[in-house]
Amino acid sequence: MNGPGSEELLLESAENKFPLGFSHDGRYLLYRNTSPNTNWDLWALPLTGDRTPFEVVKTEFSEGLGQFSPDGKWIAYQSDKTGREEIYLRPFRGPGAEVRVSTDGGAQVRWNRSGKELFYVAADDRLTAVPIQQSPDGKTMAEGRCAAEQFRL
Repeated sequence: MNGPGSEELLLESAENKFPLGFSHDGRYLLYRNTSPNTNWDLWALPLTGDRTPFEVVKTEFSEGLGQFSPDGKWIAYQSDKTGREEIYLRPFRGPGAEVRVSTDGGAQVRWNRSGKELFYVAADDRLTAVPIQQSPDGKTMAEGRCAAEQFRL
């Protein structure tokens, strides 16, 4: 082998899996996992300790393209639960409700580096920016849907 290290099997199962990204601290791998009963769901794999994967978002709908917030406390993702892809936020490993961010479809969500803005592609192919603000206790998100800016791609 000519590479910098050797391969290590992290998780073996019969389901299809698609890695999405790592938490900023490198402790978790977020991935998309398929199930015959629930379509695509979001799971996390701890990279230290027990390494037992756990559900992050699992519904009867398809969830995907999840991204950790820069502080690792939130997951932004897309789901088709409204009948089309929309963007949502949900706390990672903590209590709190999901928040729908997009108003008219959305996909391919990304955080900016500060964690105070989300970018996604709206259903009309416009690149959309939405300011995001945590509550003072850090347990809920208030998104600035009215302040969304859209740019034609």
